[in-house]
Amino acid sequence: MKFATFTGGNGGYTLLSGLKKYDIGITSIMSCFDSGGSTGKLREEYGGIALGDLRRGFLALGSDKEPYRTMKDLLKKRFEKNTSLNGHSLGNLILFGLDIHKTPEGLEKARKIFGLKENYKVIPPSFDDCQLCAELDDGTVIEGETNIDVPKHDSRLKIERIFLRPEAKAYKEAIEEIESADAIIIGPGDLYTSVMQSLLVKGIPEAIRKSEAKKIYVANLMTKKGETENFKVSDFVNEIQKYMGCLPDYVIVNNEKIEKKNIEELHLDFVEYDKEELERMGIKTVFADVVNEERSDVHNSEKLAKVIMGVIECRQ
Repeated sequence: MKFATFTGGNGGYTLLSGLKKYDIGITSIMSCFDSGGSTGKLREEYGGIALGDLRRGFLALGSDKEPYRTMKDLLKKRFEKNTSLNGHSLGNLILFGLDIHKTPEGLEKARKIFGLKENYKVIPPSFDDCQLCAELDDGTVIEGETNIDVPKHDSRLKIERIFLRPEAKAYKEAIEEIESADAIIIGPGDLYTSVMQSLLVKGIPEAIRKSEAKKIYVANLMTKKGETENFKVSDFVNEIQKYMGCLPDYVIVNNEKIEKKNIEELHLDFVEYDKEELERMGIKTVFADVVNEERSDVHNSEKLAKVIMGVIECRQ
């Protein structure tokens, strides 16, 4: 079995950390148009794609055996902001040193450095230097992923559409990995600033639509300020369909009753499941307890992976 995953941020790390416990091939196609933090500083100075989510992918799929564990620990190191290294992530600097921000040649070197299995890959959807943009319902255009992710504008304004400026074309290997996948997993992660980035790359949605792989969307647990306020599960699915050009075959929805705890201030409320609308759309809903007990706005990696594998095994 071979999976292609589309996500980014902490959601990507969570998903990959769970899936790696199973005997499957994994190609993680990570979002690469972020503009904040260490990766934003590198992009502003040197151009190229964002490295932060690729770093998380290598961290999640890398070997836990020595000496790779020590190398993985380097990916986590972050320098102080009041130093000459100005808050940079050492992991980003390592990937930058491999020129992964501009060319694919360093990807194989990174695989070996961090001890990824032969059937694991971490790649971007594109190597084009683009910025994520959002047009709000008042016509305002917000440029830069970090300005959408942590809104400085009136967060009550709805996002009408997102796009890349300039347009991006797909990395050839990303298309090949989609074409050869048995399952395509979309999410979890922030809808507009993480999950959807890859779906904006020319060639990616087309390849997904043509693929006969089962397409599984992992619904977010919570809404997010400035992005998905008041969204129900069907709203997330509608946006995925809007940019992907087709509906997922399955949507995984948390059914565990939980109380808010350890939640970041940007998250607002738990996503409401609207059964009738999803049934009308013809999507198979998989209910399961997939929440993290320690922090109720993120998924539990082992629970989520188990549910995904159950969906794949049942459909074979």
